[in-house]
Amino acid sequence: VASVAKPIVAPTPQPVVVTVTTLALSIGWYAAEYTSRLIDVPTIVAFYFLGTTGDRLRQLGIGGVTIVVQLIAAAASPDASGILVRGTGWTVAAMLCGELVRNRRLLLDEYAERAVRAEADSRAEAERRVADERLRIARDVHDVLAHTVSLMTVQAGVAYTLLANFENLTLTGAA
Repeated sequence: VASVAKPIVAPTPQPVVVTVTTLALSIGWYAAEYTSRLIDVPTIVAFYFLGTTGDRLRQLGIGGVTIVVQLIAAAASPDASGILVRGTGWTVAAMLCGELVRNRRLLLDEYAERAVRAEADSRAEAERRVADERLRIARDVHDVLAHTVSLMTVQAGVAYTLLANFENLTLTGAA
């Protein structure tokens, strides 16, 4: 049991190998006519990790082989019919739980990715708004400066005209 538990405590990148190994050890365990059901725990955990792979073809293959072996065991012994029901139930439940956890993780990853994209979009929108406001302020400053310069030009022209008229009056008055 300890050799079976090691890959389960530290999940392996090869859950198919672990599942097949624990299944073979479990079959050997029951073939030796041991009655303790503790050997089922590592096998169920291995099926759970098999379910987290998302490889449905392998899940169906290994699950199908497991159910066929349990069917053969149930047919060989009349009092072993509960093995088929319990074994099938635990096998399917463990793989479905693994699949459920895998799908939940994928969904959470997708939500996290969406949140990152939404935050980036929000930042881009804020930067765009800042740039638009800067452009509006620059246009306002340009308009005010243009108006002021044109007003200064008009006032300078009026002053020049008045100064020219004043010089003409002064020269004619002095003569």
